[in-house]
Amino acid sequence: MKRPDRSRTLLHGLAGLICLLLATGACASTQHDHDSFQSGWLAYENGRYQEAAGIWEPLARAGNINAQINLGFMYDYGQGVTRAPETAARWYRAAATTGHEIAQYNLAILLQENTLASDDGDARHWMQLAAQQNYADAQYQLGLMIAADPEQEQRASASEWFYRAGANYLAANDRDNAELALRALYAVSYTHLTL
Repeated sequence: MKRPDRSRTLLHGLAGLICLLLATGACASTQHDHDSFQSGWLAYENGRYQEAAGIWEPLARAGNINAQINLGFMYDYGQGVTRAPETAARWYRAAATTGHEIAQYNLAILLQENTLASDDGDARHWMQLAAQQNYADAQYQLGLMIAADPEQEQRASASEWFYRAGANYLAANDRDNAELALRALYAVSYTHLTL
């Protein structure tokens, strides 16, 4: 599951929009793990969040990346568990260190929104790792982070990330987000507007 981008939820027209992580079973070490993950997914889709968390926690502890991300999401938003940003960060980080771009993105946003101690990098570090994997949402957010930096030399770098995000959104036929990224590109490149 990907964290909703709170800066763009109005653009999407649905507050709290959740893009769901497809459960391919690629991270499952056995058919039993895959079946367990799917059963957790079914519980989650039917609003049985506590049951889903109970199924996914042992899988996450065993290293299932999808379970780690989903469990992080549940702790992030308090779905079936007590909301605990520190625990969410721990699960996101476990998956993020494997190179999973959604986990890196989720961790970056969580660190940016909360004052959490991070022993291995800050929000911008994780966002950059996700952006380097051509993850358009991360590219856009990294552009915003860079554009917010008071040093003017950073504007060229922010422009590059907005351009990449816009191109990736266009390739995915996501015109609304492409327009948003290209407006940000224009604002940071050709005007003195701040984002």
